[in-house]
Amino acid sequence: LALEGDFWAANHWFNDNVNGSGNTFNGIYTLALQYWITDIIWLKGGLGLGHLQFSDDFGNVFEDETGFAFMLAAGIEVVQMYNFALDLQVRYGNATYPAGSNGGPGAGDTNMFAFLVGFNWY
Repeated sequence: LALEGDFWAANHWFNDNVNGSGNTFNGIYTLALQYWITDIIWLKGGLGLGHLQFSDDFGNVFEDETGFAFMLAAGIEVVQMYNFALDLQVRYGNATYPAGSNGGPGAGDTNMFAFLVGFNWY
């Protein structure tokens, strides 16, 4: 069993004919527990904060929100060495934003899904 800080984010550039172009940033930062159910297979869950930001290419921020977040993950370590492991993992994260920084209704829920290759040092 391991207690970990787990931080992951996605930055997406967009361009459309209505709103112009800009960036969407979505990050999830949690304190997580990782449990190895066998020598090479593990499960992880964490609770923490989510951060969502919308901005244009000129640096103007239209929305900047922080809310409660959780994440779930599972992985298999395909290479194990003395203090290193290479794993394949799948993860899901959810963040809830109750109200917008401009007093609006907020972004609601955001979801992140990922399939990752992990380089881990212990």
